[in-house]
Amino acid sequence: MITGYRYADCGTPDASFRVVSRVDGRSDESLCGDDSDKVITLAQPPTTFCVKDQ
Repeated sequence: MITGYRYADCGTPDASFRVVSRVDGRSDESLCGDDSDKVITLAQPPTTFCVKDQ
């Protein structure tokens, strides 16, 4: 379980990053390209979040 994160609208000061893509069913950092600054992966359920710093 990821802790310390919560949903926020991208345009608000509460947003620390923006999800540029989400891949369900796979947990693989190599799925994100150069448009991402970071990658967050979950093992269960397998999910990859490609994120960009605000």
